[in-house]
Amino acid sequence: MPHRAATSLLAWLPAQSAPAAKAFQLSAAQAPLLASALNADAEDMHYSAVISLLDAINGINSAYFSWAIVKLYYCCFYSIRSLMASNGIGIVYVPINATAAAPFSVNTQISMSPRQEKGVTHKITWTLFERIFPNNPLLGDIGLERAYAWMTKLRESVNYKNPRFPDPVVPSHFNELDRRGVQVALNAYIADTAFAYAFDADHAALAFPIECLKRSMASLVGVGVVFDQADHDHVDACLASAGITGLISSQLLA
Repeated sequence: MPHRAATSLLAWLPAQSAPAAKAFQLSAAQAPLLASALNADAEDMHYSAVISLLDAINGINSAYFSWAIVKLYYCCFYSIRSLMASNGIGIVYVPINATAAAPFSVNTQISMSPRQEKGVTHKITWTLFERIFPNNPLLGDIGLERAYAWMTKLRESVNYKNPRFPDPVVPSHFNELDRRGVQVALNAYIADTAFAYAFDADHAALAFPIECLKRSMASLVGVGVVFDQADHDHVDACLASAGITGLISSQLLA
């Protein structure tokens, strides 16, 4: 399903071009429609974040550590995009010629125009999040770098830098998880309300994605998003198949 916010904006533009996007101003009638579209997108992206987390857990339990870190990164990525969308901020691509499109950020403030961004979607997501929400607690550091940058480096090492996956050797960022066990770690990270784990390099590979997910879900609750029973049933079935007890879908889905 395409992003609803993008579908709405492109329908409102007098022409699908970068100049048309820059000149467009959101009307009072369009603002609530865009907000509704972004909330729907936020729901979908949060669900993708949850599925990414569950897939990562299955990978960790099977010693597929390399792809697990990729999926944990995507849990962060989808969670942050969901969090922004439920707060009225989205990323839309506007065609600029027959084969290319330019990225724009949009928000639901009346009379605001889309802003052209630079880079690919992943870079734009983190840059936009830091620019729009500079005081968000998720912008903490692991060592000397932002937690999201730390997660990005782990993911890029898997995808681009290492020609061979080390599996089943446990990578250093999963040592503490391997020592504690996934079940115990998950329970601790879900229950944590003081960021005791999310920015600790011994725990952050799993704890930071979970913190992103928790913040995304809280924002969805704030705008009244409720996942349907089929979504809850599927997440509960995934948790059961992964052998995870004490964690239920209502802790991951609104």
